[in-house]
Amino acid sequence: MGEHAPVFAVNGDDISVLHEPSQFFNTLKDNVSKAKQRIILASLYLGTGAKEQQLVECIHEAVKRSEASDQLLNVEILLEHTRGSRGEDNSRTMLLPLVQNFTDAVKVSLYHSPSLRGLLKLLLPERFNETVALTHLKVYLTDDTLIMSGANLSADYFTNRQDRYIEIKNCPQLANYFHGLVSTVRSFSLHLQPDNTTKMSESFPVYPQKDLIEERNSRLKRGREYLNICKRKKKRTRSSQEHQTNISTHG
Repeated sequence: MGEHAPVFAVNGDDISVLHEPSQFFNTLKDNVSKAKQRIILASLYLGTGAKEQQLVECIHEAVKRSEASDQLLNVEILLEHTRGSRGEDNSRTMLLPLVQNFTDAVKVSLYHSPSLRGLLKLLLPERFNETVALTHLKVYLTDDTLIMSGANLSADYFTNRQDRYIEIKNCPQLANYFHGLVSTVRSFSLHLQPDNTTKMSESFPVYPQKDLIEERNSRLKRGREYLNICKRKKKRTRSSQEHQTNISTHG
C-alpha cells in the first residue's frame, strides 16, 4: 500500500475514537479554540445554523487572539463551490466576515468541478447541479492534531447524524501531508473575496468551465506532483521505534 500513497507511523497512544456527533462537535471547537499555528478545514459545505455559527466564532476568536499576541495563525478553509453557494444564506455568507476581518490570515476556497460547465451549468437548477460532480474531501486539522471523519460541518452531523471520527494527536508529518493536500486543491479552486465574489489564483489561471481538457490535465498534473513529492519524502524518512501504528492515506 505504501507504494501507491504515503504511509505515516504514529504512536498508538495518540489515537482516539470519538463516539458521538456531539463529541465530534465539541472536540472540533476545542481544537480550533486552542490552535496556535494553523486551522485547516476541508468539507463539502458549512451549514448556516447556530452550531455552525459557534464554530465560526471559535475561528474568529482564535485568529483575534493570535493577532493580539503577534502570533501567526494560518486559517485555510476548502469547501465545494456549488454546495457552498446554494441559496441566499450559505457557507460563503457564513465565512465572509472572517475573510473581511482577517484578509491575511483567513483564506476560504471553493472547489468548482470542471464537469459543470456550459449549457449543463446554465440549465441545471441548484441542488440538481450538485449531481454532476462534487469534492468530498474531509480534513479537520488544527496544529498537529487531525480528526479523520466523513462528517460535514453542519448541525445534523453535530447532533444526531452518526459518522466515524478518529482523532490523531502529535502527528506533524501526517498533519503536514493533509495540509499540503488541501493547499494543492485550493491552488486550483476559486478564492472567496471580501465582496463575496470569487477568483482564481494567479498561479492557476485556467478558469473552471473555460477549457475542460486543459483544466482537468492541469489539476491532475498538480495533484500527482504533490503525491510524488510526498512519496519521495517518506522514502527518506525512517520512523522511530516508539511509533506503533501505520496510517495509510490511500483511499
